[in-house]
Amino acid sequence: MNACTLIAPHVSLSGWRGDCLGAGWAPVAGFWAAVLVTTLVVLVGLYHVYRGSWTDKRTRLHRLLAMGSIILACLCLAVAMGRPLLVRQSDPGDRHLILLLDQSESAHRQEVARRARLLQVAEQMRLLSSAFDKDPRVSLIDFAARQEIRLNRGSLADGITMLLGDEMPFGFSQNGTDIGSALKLAKALASEQSDEDIILLLSDGLDTSGYLQSLGKSEGASLPNLFAYSFNAGSPAEGIVSSYLPAVVKNATEPNLRVVFDPGSARALADQTISLFRNGERLALDWDILKSSSAVQSLKLPVRFDGRGLQFVDFRIGDQSRVFQNRIFTLVEAPIRILGLGDTDFLSVLPKDQFDVEQLPDLDLNLKDMDDFDILVLGSVRAQQLGQERLSELSKAISERGLGLMIVNGPMVGRPDEPTVVQSYHETALDLLLPVSPDPKFLLEDPPPRDTIVLVDTSGSMSGGGLAAARSAIADLLDYMRPQDSLQVITFGGLSSGRQRGDGVGKGAIRSFASRFPTGDSSDVSRAFEAALRLTGNYTSVFLITDGMVNPYDYAKAGLSFYYLQYNSGSGSLNREIAGAARQSQILRAGQGLTFKPDFFDPQEKSEFFSPDPVSPRVVTPIKDISGGIETSGVAFSYARADAVRALISDGDEGEPVLAFRQSDLAGNGNVAAFLSDFDANWTDNEAGRKAIAASLLQLVKWSERSRYGFELSDLGDEIGLRITILSDGTHQALPEALSATLVTGLHKTGIALKAVGSQKGVFEGRFALPKSPHGATKWLLFLEEEGRGALFRPQSIPISLPDPVKGETSRREAATFGVNLQALEAIAKASGGALDDFSAFDADGRRLGVPPWPVHDFFILVAALLFGFAFFAKGGRL
Repeated sequence: MNACTLIAPHVSLSGWRGDCLGAGWAPVAGFWAAVLVTTLVVLVGLYHVYRGSWTDKRTRLHRLLAMGSIILACLCLAVAMGRPLLVRQSDPGDRHLILLLDQSESAHRQEVARRARLLQVAEQMRLLSSAFDKDPRVSLIDFAARQEIRLNRGSLADGITMLLGDEMPFGFSQNGTDIGSALKLAKALASEQSDEDIILLLSDGLDTSGYLQSLGKSEGASLPNLFAYSFNAGSPAEGIVSSYLPAVVKNATEPNLRVVFDPGSARALADQTISLFRNGERLALDWDILKSSSAVQSLKLPVRFDGRGLQFVDFRIGDQSRVFQNRIFTLVEAPIRILGLGDTDFLSVLPKDQFDVEQLPDLDLNLKDMDDFDILVLGSVRAQQLGQERLSELSKAISERGLGLMIVNGPMVGRPDEPTVVQSYHETALDLLLPVSPDPKFLLEDPPPRDTIVLVDTSGSMSGGGLAAARSAIADLLDYMRPQDSLQVITFGGLSSGRQRGDGVGKGAIRSFASRFPTGDSSDVSRAFEAALRLTGNYTSVFLITDGMVNPYDYAKAGLSFYYLQYNSGSGSLNREIAGAARQSQILRAGQGLTFKPDFFDPQEKSEFFSPDPVSPRVVTPIKDISGGIETSGVAFSYARADAVRALISDGDEGEPVLAFRQSDLAGNGNVAAFLSDFDANWTDNEAGRKAIAASLLQLVKWSERSRYGFELSDLGDEIGLRITILSDGTHQALPEALSATLVTGLHKTGIALKAVGSQKGVFEGRFALPKSPHGATKWLLFLEEEGRGALFRPQSIPISLPDPVKGETSRREAATFGVNLQALEAIAKASGGALDDFSAFDADGRRLGVPPWPVHDFFILVAALLFGFAFFAKGGRL
């Protein structure tokens, strides 16, 4: 016996009773220890009374409070030793059976089998009641697309009678099945009283409102124990039995939509009206009446698909009293579609199997028709020719609909002091979208920001005087910098100061970094130069500081313009190989800085907007199939924006951009390119030039990997089920581990939760509610972004057409469902603690349905600690 067993069984409140888990010598020892301590405290108190030390009333009160607190604390510890629990009282007569009876059309197709299942359930309900002292209460809920409570906590006899009567409520809809709402109603009914609830679900599991399996995983654990009994729905009694459309179709083709329709015996004499919609637009049919017949009929309807991306077809058939509808999605494949405006003859060299080109030399552009194109190319088209309104619409199409844009300046014509074609877009709606600045004033008034990269040799031979000379040279470079300029120091060992602005803070960071130069690094200059190549932008200068004793390197291979500063403590000469490739050179001495002002910091302000002299562009950022060295007739002067990708620059000292891109990873945003010259015969008449043109356009396509994905979309009424399979390219490259999806139209975005499908690599699925377009548009972008090994570097934007959500009954496809969804029924039963088609193993006495036991020993330990603390302070801080 211990204190817990003395106290806990006598505790009973609100359907709970006390119990103890503690057994053995420890709880008994704790109990007798509490008795011993209590006895000692009482004896000490009596001793003080005998000695007369309680004469002070205040002292007496404190001692009494301390003694009482210690006694109670010991008792709490003794109870805690027994590990007390509060458990739900199990009253055998306080049980509640909730029957959920599927009354949908599909669940009534096999009445003989249905009747046998109802008899089985009724018999098991009787067996269950025999294990209790009194019969459980019974509730009955009929459900299909809506729900109705027919019995609320009635007798067992009434429940069995109503179950076997199987009377369908008057006016009950059979046009769908919403099991999820029925489960929520059962859970609400169970929560009305604190009895032990058991749910019996009798259904075929064909939930037309969504995925019952997902519902079971998300809400099943919060339900009382649920036992599912399955009905097997036979073949559809009437309606659309099946439909088929190829999962992938070609642009501008007419595949057949195949539909099998069963009119049903009750409607054999009624003519059926047929209507067909593609992406929400009604299509004209050669015939739209299906003559009355009682036989199952197979229909074949050709549907033409244009454009590209995911599109849908709605097929409807019925009479004035009832209409059946089926929606099927397909992927329309098409080559990359390009619209050329102006002088775009160079587009004719593109491969016909990869690009579909349409040219409008008369500038008759209707941007409302641009949804079916991937790229718009403007060839020698000045902003004034388009007008502000069309430029604003074009900007919106790039920013919100993912349209790619390439502006080609064209041949250098007119006087060199007249603004070029690209510069005509200054202060228009396209200005800030271009990868280069079209502002002509930067040539005449304020040279653009200068960026400087300093590569410092930190090998052992540079220690001491060499690094001191490097610090002096860097200090001189800082003096030339303006606040808008930047400087970055990179050591041969790979350390970097980061890009610092030319203000006081940035210069201080550079000086601090230079004061901590390490030594003993490698003499390999290649790593430092390759880092500089990755960081160079427009108007970037590179300074190389070394003693000349470095590993061999091809300084001219990337066409990088640099200055050479060689430390030499004696009278040695410059390294000829490095000096020959450098723009300017100088011997450095310890404590000596620059002896010349680099021409880079004192640029000659240009008065001309372009150079008509031929240039041979060189590569800065390598892009597949875009090669340098193709001579082109002149270049329009501009400078690249900070986030631009410069593919080609001119071969002059300034390195003006020739081909630049601005690529966005944001959903809905398109990519933009600028070619600052003309794609003349030097480009179109040789293989390298044609490849470069095609590769440049591919950089602008938001859906460049058109054969990477397989799509499966299913109509769930007001929701769409989405399954995406990332297709292997035949190599052993890993498939992405995660995939995220977003629907985009204009500025409106809707995220889609995708989860990997079991052990199937590269397969993801999810569902989303049909979004309401803010402007009633049906055309969206499905933005996909991969993560993990094997992921694409760039996200993909696939055009998708979606219908607007339609409020109404849960589903329009009940008549086409058949069979039984055993997996879904089993998932929801197991999640709640129940089982499928097996109620006989239920242990009525052994299970504690409802709330699990609640341990309370921690509470007693906390109370004991508080009481001991109170006793300590009551005694004035003395033990």
